Amino acid sequence: MKRHSPCQQSFARNSVSGKGGVVASQHGEAARIGADVLAAGGNAVDAAVAVSFALGVIEPWMSGMGGGGFMVVRESAGDTHTLNFGMRSPARLDVAAYPLSEGTADGVFPWPCVEDDRNVRGPLSIAVPGLVHGMGAAHRRWGATPWKLLLAPAVALARDGLCADWYAAL
Repeated sequence: MKRHSPCQQSFARNSVSGKGGVVASQHGEAARIGADVLAAGGNAVDAAVAVSFALGVIEPWMSGMGGGGFMVVRESAGDTHTLNFGMRSPARLDVAAYPLSEGTADGVFPWPCVEDDRNVRGPLSIAVPGLVHGMGAAHRRWGATPWKLLLAPAVALARDGLCADWYAAL
């Protein structure tokens, strides 16, 4: 598959078109990787796997193996399937270790505040990631391209190192 430099990007939103479908992503390089998968004969699930792992390298603060996801797959016959591979609490989580305090948390998730923000910071904030398992399950069921080929672009990006472009510098 063709490789591109993640540092070659503009301030405008990029459009990536190619043979076999459309790939949309927050990052243009990840979208190009997905389009390359489609052009090489892969299907939409293959492209989603490749894009997901590439984003984990290009934008590790937004995506990656430490997270989770949700996928909707519509087969050509019309059957629709969903996969929920979100993060999970550890099996031995003790709810009493998270006493609530006054107010609502700041940021993306407006849930009740927890004493000392221990649900957000520190060793008690850890969740069991689901992304790798979920992408693997989707690939086993619907994928057409070998797993190794789908991860190769992310491996190459990781070897090149994270590009500190204007957005990463924020």
